[in-house]
Amino acid sequence: MIKLSPLTEAEFEKFSQRSVSDYAENMTKCSTLTMSTALSKAGQIFRRYLPHGPDTPNHHLLSIRPIYATHAVGDIWLQVKKKDKSAFLFDIYIYPDYRGLGYAKSALLAVEGYVRTLGVSTIRLHVFGHNHAARSLYGKLGYADSHVTMMKDL
Repeated sequence: MIKLSPLTEAEFEKFSQRSVSDYAENMTKCSTLTMSTALSKAGQIFRRYLPHGPDTPNHHLLSIRPIYATHAVGDIWLQVKKKDKSAFLFDIYIYPDYRGLGYAKSALLAVEGYVRTLGVSTIRLHVFGHNHAARSLYGKLGYADSHVTMMKDL
């Protein structure tokens, strides 16, 4: 079992650096962008969606913690859109030492409960095509493809 709690300021700083870097790395895997360009784009996107950092309205930046521990095993970023009763999961990240232990599944199930209390009836997310482990987990939890973008290198 896990609990979700708001990121502290220190956790937000680490999260923002890791999130931008991770997103940029994934962008380079599915495009012709250099890492430098991808980092610039990822930083711009991050600042556009979180202009007030952790205080950006309707965005929830949460740590994933086992209920029996004080340390975090990962973090989550989601946006709640009350108008259409939906949430968008921008990022879920389990720290490398804690992968393969069921924390991602537990966190996703906890997110469902968390957003239900906010009146949400649909969760959306984006996953890069090369992230087979995440795609498999999402499928097992009932997530289905809604859009697919494909590419072919020539």
